[in-house]
Amino acid sequence: MFCRFAHVAFSTPGFGGLEERKTRLLFLRSAVAMSRTKAMIGAAVLASPLAFIAPAGSPQAAPRAALPGTGTETRNTKSGVAGPSAALVATAGLAAAGRRCSRQQRRADDAYGASHTSFYTDAVAKDKYDTLEEVLADKLKDEKLKGMVNELLDACVKITEALRVNLVTVNDASNAFGDRQLTVDVIADNLLWDLAKSSKYVYEASSEEEPEIVQTNSDGQYVLCWDPLDGSSIVDNNWAVGTIVGVWDKSTGLIGATGRDQVMSLVALYGPRTTVFITLDDGVYEFTLGDGNKWICSRDKIQIKPECKIFAPANMRAAQEVDGYNNLINHYMTNKFTLRYTGGLVPDVCQQFTKGQGVFTNPTSKASPAKLRLAFEAAPFGRLVEMSGGKTSDGVSGNSVLDMKITAVDQRTALAIGSAQEVQRFNEMVRHALASQSKDEGTQESTVGWAADRCWPVGGEDAVARLGARVPFFGRVLVPSAEVAARKLSEGSLWCPEDACLTYVDKSPDEASVAVLYREGCREKVLKHLSASSEEELKGSGELPPDPKAFSKGSKALPRSWLLARELLAMMLGAGAGTFDARSRAAMIEMFGHFGIPEQVIAGWESEIGGALFEALEASSILEAQKAARDSWRKSKVAMAAAGGGLVLAITGGLAAPIVAPALATGAAAVGAQAAAVGAAVGRAHSSSII
Repeated sequence: MFCRFAHVAFSTPGFGGLEERKTRLLFLRSAVAMSRTKAMIGAAVLASPLAFIAPAGSPQAAPRAALPGTGTETRNTKSGVAGPSAALVATAGLAAAGRRCSRQQRRADDAYGASHTSFYTDAVAKDKYDTLEEVLADKLKDEKLKGMVNELLDACVKITEALRVNLVTVNDASNAFGDRQLTVDVIADNLLWDLAKSSKYVYEASSEEEPEIVQTNSDGQYVLCWDPLDGSSIVDNNWAVGTIVGVWDKSTGLIGATGRDQVMSLVALYGPRTTVFITLDDGVYEFTLGDGNKWICSRDKIQIKPECKIFAPANMRAAQEVDGYNNLINHYMTNKFTLRYTGGLVPDVCQQFTKGQGVFTNPTSKASPAKLRLAFEAAPFGRLVEMSGGKTSDGVSGNSVLDMKITAVDQRTALAIGSAQEVQRFNEMVRHALASQSKDEGTQESTVGWAADRCWPVGGEDAVARLGARVPFFGRVLVPSAEVAARKLSEGSLWCPEDACLTYVDKSPDEASVAVLYREGCREKVLKHLSASSEEELKGSGELPPDPKAFSKGSKALPRSWLLARELLAMMLGAGAGTFDARSRAAMIEMFGHFGIPEQVIAGWESEIGGALFEALEASSILEAQKAARDSWRKSKVAMAAAGGGLVLAITGGLAAPIVAPALATGAAAVGAQAAAVGAAVGRAHSSSII
């Protein structure tokens, strides 16, 4: 703009002599000096014609007033009275206007510091700050909860001191997920475990580093769930990190509860200062650690505005797959939002409490699934933000993250959290995009993100009791472990029909055992085979096996390649007993895809095979009880034949109980040599348990 104007001013014919050119140069310099705003640029351009209407020395030039002290007083020339150039008058006026605009802009900037996009604090120091004890006495009525808060804040003081003096180095041990731990991680976790085990208020506790629920005091009142040091990947940079704690009453416990069942949540932020945000009876309060390790209330009844201009976009890789997330980030940039993102959940969300606005987004995608843990991170922060007037989304259904039922300690979730308008925008742009893409890929939109409240990990000595109490029936999904299942369901990346639910083996995190899931009605059969000791118990249940022929109805109408694939699946499931894991299944699906066989069809075959297995299982069990029963034996042969000529025994590692494996081997022996080989494979899984 200025280059073009300069070219016109100095090259257009008739624009005057040297004096006028100097004047124009002065004008341009003034305009450039005021180029901070487009308004001043426009003003300079609009004023420029006035400066050249009557050049000095022209007959039309009229006397002009002098500008005292500027060296431009009126003087006589041969061609008449020529005052100071109009350009100088315009320049002076514009310069004055520019100074006024600059002062106004500086006043506006002063509200936020150096820039109006920096959002500097406008907090004014108080004469007196309330102490922690004063605030708790007035704002927290439950005496036990007061004691719990005081103990947690004492632990935060110890973690603060540990972070100040310990180097960030790798510890020799690993956590439950095989991740190498840092020394400061271990120190923080140990301090919180010391609290939990010594406190008279803590009934049960669980740490992100060891995601198991541990009873610490049978007389305690609360269930604690914590992330000891969130931000391990950035703590070596000396960036801000934090501790996240959710507190549930033992009447609800953790598993089966929701974030709304929390009685209190707390987040500590370790930065240049240590601050803690706590939910009390009437809102969210911030406490700052002061001299002598005393806590003062630095903010009370924190509110998050519904609109914001600060965004913290996590999991940016998902934008490569989810068009809605890519569009949302473009919206933030186009509308000049301020980026404030460190990669640490605690500082990235806690800024909403100090700035009174902001949004944090962490969606999910197939290649970049969400990693935030519901119980350890999302639920505690959800309570804090929603009590401050903010909004949350589970990133899949669009519902509040506080409404998600906790079905596994390590359950994962997507998350959008912060100012209400921007969380709603996330739901409209990102969640809908996820649902639409899932629908295009054959996933029903109504089932996206389903089942966070329907899957239940079972295994170990109390498997039967937990299964009977929590799981209404079996569905048809294969997953390697409880944690994976809960995460995939909460992410919406695992397809389930509306009438199905999950079961899976979880003997140990290292075993990628895959459970074969069965159709509705098989649950009782599993329980019976675990507990029945006589034929009378089996008969007394009134359960009759379904027609095994139903499992292969319509199979003759399948293409020959599909029939071959089905038999191959039967062989893989039967002969691969104890070794058919998640990777095996992934390879199988990839291979069958070349035949044009949809994954849903494969899953249906798995369900059929599983049902036929339990038909054979029941018949064999009756046979063993009676020692000789021809009709039961015929039933066994029919069931096993329907499953694929005796080869298909859908047993995987974790599905053959000690009392089941011998029965299967006995039944298989009468069907043929191939089935006997399968029985031997089943026997190798004798140490596993049924779920």
